[in-house]
Amino acid sequence: PQLYDYMEENFCIDTTREYHTGFSNGGMFTYQAGASMSTRLAAIAPVAGSFHNGFNQAPTTKVPLLDTHGVNDQTVPANSTTSADGWHYTPVNSDIVPSWLKANGCATAKAAAYTAPIGISSSDASKYKLGCVDWGYQ
Repeated sequence: PQLYDYMEENFCIDTTREYHTGFSNGGMFTYQAGASMSTRLAAIAPVAGSFHNGFNQAPTTKVPLLDTHGVNDQTVPANSTTSADGWHYTPVNSDIVPSWLKANGCATAKAAAYTAPIGISSSDASKYKLGCVDWGYQ
């Protein structure tokens, strides 16, 4: 929160449109920021991130999530608990995404919808957008 505080105090920031993203360890921090600052962030977009095993959290209020993760990632795996180098993670699709769906009021959505095959067409991609959180705009 201190970085966001500093930026708001020193720059012209629209505080209704603050987002967080990161890659790998930054993706892990993105999930943590989303869970810890859900009342402050407009959305999060972790890339190849996960929680370490035992640290899974979900936001206390609705915060949109766009998770991007390679299904064959062995460094921070999306679908297993242990990476190729022996680190232990929380599976994204089976554990993290469902808790975020529930927090966002999407308990009936299927996390599997977020794992699309390689070569997905743009018409298929439109089926996978998270559209169950009503933020008053499309």
